[in-house]
Amino acid sequence: MRVLMIFIDGMGIGADDPDNNPYVTAKTPFLDSLMREHQLLTNSSIRTGANWALFPIKTTLGVPGTPQSATGQTTLLTGVNGAAFLGKHLRGFPNRKLRQLIKAENIYVKLRRRGYAAVTFANVYRPSFFDKYICQEKYHSVTTVAALAAEVRLRTVVDLLAGNGVFQDFTNRIIRKDFGVEVPFYEPELAGSFLGGICNKHDFTLFEYYQTDVAGHKQDYGKIQEILGEMDSFLAGVINSVDLTNTVVMITSDHGNMEDISHYNHTENMVPALLITKNRHALSHGIETLEDITPLVLELMAI
Repeated sequence: MRVLMIFIDGMGIGADDPDNNPYVTAKTPFLDSLMREHQLLTNSSIRTGANWALFPIKTTLGVPGTPQSATGQTTLLTGVNGAAFLGKHLRGFPNRKLRQLIKAENIYVKLRRRGYAAVTFANVYRPSFFDKYICQEKYHSVTTVAALAAEVRLRTVVDLLAGNGVFQDFTNRIIRKDFGVEVPFYEPELAGSFLGGICNKHDFTLFEYYQTDVAGHKQDYGKIQEILGEMDSFLAGVINSVDLTNTVVMITSDHGNMEDISHYNHTENMVPALLITKNRHALSHGIETLEDITPLVLELMAI
């Protein structure tokens, strides 16, 4: 099976509270049609449908404190409990100790060891990143550390213009406005089809999206609703561009945030691991925590 992992930063499963959870009133017609209703609301049980399974997974990792990005993403992409490894939750970028763990145990490296050569990171990097990244490893994200450790090629604006890469906000608004790069605006569904096309050429594809976490920290209800609507269209474009008989699309996160804007911090809520595929055997696998994601990917790839 091919696996496309769409990692959405800061997307927890929140309460059915329209005042504090923008998802409750957001327009997500594709996901609602797939799952027959708004499903990403508080419920600790596994839910399944004809072509999907939703697993609520724990992010606290048995360590006191609020889940954070560096340790959560390390756990997600290695299968090793990053918070327990450090003895605490770590926000932002991984420190030297976590980077060593990521380099040795990340999902790309594990897949390479098993003989999978066609593994890729679909995100496009802004041009300025390549001017200074070699001497700025301490500012590399978990996903960047993982890709570089496995010698996975980082995509550029050239890839973006060719429809062979997707910028982190997928519409290109940010790379145009904040970095002054002259690229076209992409409708979310079109960008999703580009990601689907990349997936079709690889055994394993990772895409990272983190505007959910940014908007959650700003407690911006309207922006989160806008993001969720665009993300829904993006996912429609992805799913309509892949063959679900031999592909598993996995949508997951590292910690909660945008589902509760009553405060600007992360939450301890569970996050979704949503599997979309027509392979019933792939949907039969159960997972409970962030530590289970990488082992699950390895199992799915072997089907």
